[in-house]
Amino acid sequence: MVRRMMKMAAVATVTALLLCCSFGSADSTDSCSHYATTNEDFIVPLNHELQKSERLSWKHDASKIYDSIRDRAMKRKDIFANGSLKLTKVNKSSEGLYTPEVFTLNGEAVPKLQTIHLCVLDRVPKPTVTITCPKPTSVKVTCMVKDPKGIQFAWFKNDKPSEKKEKDSILVFKAEDVETVSFRCEVSNKASSQKSEPVTQSCFSSGITFPEELFGINIWIIVGGGAGVVVLLILIVIICCIHNRRKKRVQLKDEEELRLGWTNPNQQQQQQHHHHQHNHPPNQHHHHHHQQQQQPAGHTGPRQPRKKQQHNTRPRAPDPNGQPEPSPRRQGLSLPKVPDSVDDEQPPPLPQPRKKGPKTQRV
Repeated sequence: MVRRMMKMAAVATVTALLLCCSFGSADSTDSCSHYATTNEDFIVPLNHELQKSERLSWKHDASKIYDSIRDRAMKRKDIFANGSLKLTKVNKSSEGLYTPEVFTLNGEAVPKLQTIHLCVLDRVPKPTVTITCPKPTSVKVTCMVKDPKGIQFAWFKNDKPSEKKEKDSILVFKAEDVETVSFRCEVSNKASSQKSEPVTQSCFSSGITFPEELFGINIWIIVGGGAGVVVLLILIVIICCIHNRRKKRVQLKDEEELRLGWTNPNQQQQQQHHHHQHNHPPNQHHHHHHQQQQQPAGHTGPRQPRKKQQHNTRPRAPDPNGQPEPSPRRQGLSLPKVPDSVDDEQPPPLPQPRKKGPKTQRV
């Protein structure tokens, strides 16, 4: 009986010790005032406006890691002008209490300085979102992460925080309600956070839908760029049409000028020929007068026909009706032909026959 009671007392003592240890560890974790991420820098703030005449020192747990009087000879990179302490690439050994001490010029300690309890946590891994279709009318969205212990979940729909404050790693929606919704989940701890890539469900489709993005570019930017290209092509076609029309007009003008250039020399030749005909009749009259002077004296026959008539010296055939042809004399006495134009040659008057008179004897 005594042994039994002793065993029970020992068990109770061990249980109490374990509970105390567990509560102590829980209290130490929950008592962290600041959190840092492993392998990242962290600045321990000083909630006091430090004066140049004041002396500053920092303690990490029980050991002093900085003293402005002791370290005045060298300028340390881990102390800012306002007295804040910089920790470079913290790890688990950087955890603990950071206590500042400030003394005035008179040696009095500044009261109510805040002690920082720093805890170092590993960076959360980047999550991924998967979408499955347990039913044709439902969509199951899952946020997957390697180590979900101590991690909080948050959801984003179309890059906007969820209105329902969904904090579970698995969500189920009605397919019609999330037909065009993209899902992203965010995992975080007290030191860091990470977001997943957006994912859109493909379980349900009520008709033709356009994606929000294409190759990582917003669909409206692509549509606007395509419209700009179409407008540019239309402008290029209009400019080409105007250019071709002007070119054709210039070509027609050049052809017309070339045609006029061929026509003007012909007109000049016609004008010169007309002017030559206008000045030619006096020469012809002088020539006929010279021929008339060369005829023998006493010639009373008809005048010599023109050059055109001399070529037609072939005798005419007798008229079958028996009517005699008119004699050259009568033909010469016919009425003169009316000239076609003012510039035509006027024929000279016909010679008159000599009057018969007494013959004179030659000596």
